Amino acid sequence: SDTLKVDNAGRVQVYVSVSDTTGQALDALRRHDLDIEVVNNDFGVVQGWIPVENLEALAGEPTVVKIRPPSYGTTDTGPVDSQGDNIQRCDQARALGFNGAGIMVGVTSDGVDGLATSQGAGELGAVQVLSAGSGDEGTAMLEIVHDCAPGATLAFASTGSTSLDFMQAINSLQAAGARIIVDDRAAFLTEPV
Repeated sequence: SDTLKVDNAGRVQVYVSVSDTTGQALDALRRHDLDIEVVNNDFGVVQGWIPVENLEALAGEPTVVKIRPPSYGTTDTGPVDSQGDNIQRCDQARALGFNGAGIMVGVTSDGVDGLATSQGAGELGAVQVLSAGSGDEGTAMLEIVHDCAPGATLAFASTGSTSLDFMQAINSLQAAGARIIVDDRAAFLTEPV
């Protein structure tokens, strides 16, 4: 569902708020068959999959503060194809000599399934893909950025499906050198907009 994911093995995806993210503390979580995907040290949250029947025992660990479903995001799409280059007056900026040269723009969205097709059609050049994801809104966003700032270096990281995945994508783009980062996440269902 939009609020809880369960896999075919009967495991649920959870956020585990913890007071300690050291290796020893994470090992204690793994002993309850928690398959850890993301560890966010800044917020003390661990994302992973766990058998439903192990949740109560996991909650009893001394470092566990709270267990809850992840905050899943949605994408924000509309019925009309974007005319981003004209709307943002990019043509006027390029006429003044600004084409994005020397800047890395990071894009985070669902995925870049059509990246090779877009590159083959001459719509996009090289893109540093940090995580490909699934879907094609990322490709569309990259095309808009490339149209607007053809001299910019481009990077992409999938937002994944949770708010921790989203933070990880932004952090990976920043670490790769992106000075501008754009996303199309509409909201996370359990987080304030």
